[in-house]
Amino acid sequence: MGQSPLVSDEIDAWAKFLSRLDQTGRLPVAAAFWLKKDEDSLWYLYVASEKIDGNSILEGYGEVLRVAGEMHGDPNIDPLRVKLIGVDHPLAKGVIELQSRYSPGISFRFHGYELGGRGVEDAYIYGLPIPVSS
Repeated sequence: MGQSPLVSDEIDAWAKFLSRLDQTGRLPVAAAFWLKKDEDSLWYLYVASEKIDGNSILEGYGEVLRVAGEMHGDPNIDPLRVKLIGVDHPLAKGVIELQSRYSPGISFRFHGYELGGRGVEDAYIYGLPIPVSS
């Protein structure tokens, strides 16, 4: 995506991915958000889970690949765009704090300068539980 905007088809496709990922129970989603750090950076989907730590990161990415494979070649799903983080990561803490201000299931854009103590240009934060459009 590079400098291109995050579009609704991608947001919806990844919401389905996140819902499936969460439903397996192997990698429960505590927070999920798209992040673009600056105008020259790419958009990445950050997935925070209490199951992610230094010892479980490879298993976590294995689960991402497995669930992405179940999406049957959806052109919007590229598992290389996923970054797994633990719930203690500053970005995860910042997103979880922001989510606490909204009703459950509400997704929103964040156009701030800082998120979890990190500089950001733009973010899209999925509400929990992950809303999946039909």
